[in-house]
Amino acid sequence: MSWNYRVTKRVHNHKYLHEPETLYEIREVYYDKDGKINGWSETPDVIADSLDGLKWTLNKMMESCDKPVINHNTGEEEQEPQIFKSQNKRLEALQKLSDLDQELGLQ
Repeated sequence: MSWNYRVTKRVHNHKYLHEPETLYEIREVYYDKDGKINGWSETPDVIADSLDGLKWTLNKMMESCDKPVINHNTGEEEQEPQIFKSQNKRLEALQKLSDLDQELGLQ
């Protein structure tokens, strides 16, 4: 079985809103051996009220990778490990390649 992240759309009847609310969510989606959707994670990883909202949130999440890590047990910021810095550089390079592919019409 394989999986990837996908955007899902859900109409939610919120008990405090008079109208249904449309939510866009990023979830892990699972596929069977024939590549057909077999299910998805119960809890979304990211939620927003629009696709632009999802993109904004993901950008903010990427920015958080450039900040010191906060120790969950102490609340103190820690010096980031060297491996974390090199992973950020790889992510930046991959993003630049993806942007270039789009500019050249390769995606």
